[in-house]
Amino acid sequence: MNNGATGEAAAQRRSSAATDGSAGSAGSAPTSPSAEVPAYEYAFIKVPYECLMKAFRNLQKQVEKEVGATVTYIGRSCSEGARDECLTRMDRLINKLQNLKNKVEEASQEADMYVSRCQKRLRTLQEEPAIPVGHLGPHTLAGWQRDFSFDTYARKVDRMVYDYLARRGLTKTADALKEAADLEDMVDEEVFRQANEVLQSLQRHETAVALEWCTANKSRLKKLQSSFETQLHLQHVIGLMADKKAQEAVKYVRENLNPSDIEGCAELRKIMAMLAFVNIGTDKLPNEYMRLMEDSRWDLLTSLFNEACSQLYGFPPKPLLEILLQAGFFAMKSPLCEEHRSVTCPTCDPGWTQYLKDVPAPHHVQSTLVCGITGEPIAENDPPLASPAGFVYATSAIEALAAQSTNGYVECPRSRESYPIKSFQKVYVS
Repeated sequence: MNNGATGEAAAQRRSSAATDGSAGSAGSAPTSPSAEVPAYEYAFIKVPYECLMKAFRNLQKQVEKEVGATVTYIGRSCSEGARDECLTRMDRLINKLQNLKNKVEEASQEADMYVSRCQKRLRTLQEEPAIPVGHLGPHTLAGWQRDFSFDTYARKVDRMVYDYLARRGLTKTADALKEAADLEDMVDEEVFRQANEVLQSLQRHETAVALEWCTANKSRLKKLQSSFETQLHLQHVIGLMADKKAQEAVKYVRENLNPSDIEGCAELRKIMAMLAFVNIGTDKLPNEYMRLMEDSRWDLLTSLFNEACSQLYGFPPKPLLEILLQAGFFAMKSPLCEEHRSVTCPTCDPGWTQYLKDVPAPHHVQSTLVCGITGEPIAENDPPLASPAGFVYATSAIEALAAQSTNGYVECPRSRESYPIKSFQKVYVS
């Protein structure tokens, strides 16, 4: 039987068990069951699944290697040497097999951990109410706002904040949140730790840690057709060239790169041409080659790593918290935000400037007027009134302010000017 097929089949059985177990446990009292995993929760399930498959692939390679060596060892032990020597060899073989058994048991425990994590996360998705997506009518929106409680989404927000902190390298703060919010099985600490180690090494202009990460994920990166590993090798060669180590650079290219890598990478072909200049002792390289020596290439490597990591584990390009915040800002932002700042509008708060600079103002085909006094949408049976300063409020809100006034004047909350109630005019929205 093919060991590769066996490993993949076992992984699929474990994955199926995770799904079935989750459905059975959470089916008793789901708050808001969903047949599909929401797009924004994709990585929440994919990361432990990818870790599970990676554990199986590593175990498969190790077992194939050890079993192959064992079969060869048995053949030699039984055909060569005296009886006592053969027995000694068999004792060594037993020890090797015992070590292999221990490694398999450790790998099995690791796989069980990821299966359990998948189960718990699927159960969590079934029990947590989904975030409303799409257009909400006025009645649906009003009902959702009335019944909204932050506590309902607290765990989901905790996960998003942890994801943001971990992806930004704020490890200690992320760990503190994990402990305080009991997120042990809801977050992927080891994945973020490895990613941050790679990013920090790239910031130090080192390639060794990143190359180790590529080796550990080689088969998946090849399937994704990622150029990250090739670019890492290229950067290492550039470093050797900068140190005038042309012979070492040639040797490194021969040992680590295939002809197909050279053919598919224009920059690598330029590097091979640079070797000729270095070999003849040229002090000044042409500008087109000097550009390859710039530090900006490290920014390219960082970008390629983030892209590869996102594809590998299903992470969005930015932390999910940022994406959802920008989506909310997009829905609320208007061209007037820069001219007229409101203390009740999140998009007018200077603290959010860095998240708003790339968010365009949406084109609203249908707009909803919101009363600046009550903060509620203005309904058809409560027509809008405009103050002489041009600010719009609901009729009921203006009448309520007028009832509190002793002189028949109403103070506009925005302009802080007082006007007679008769000066407020009806607004007709077409």
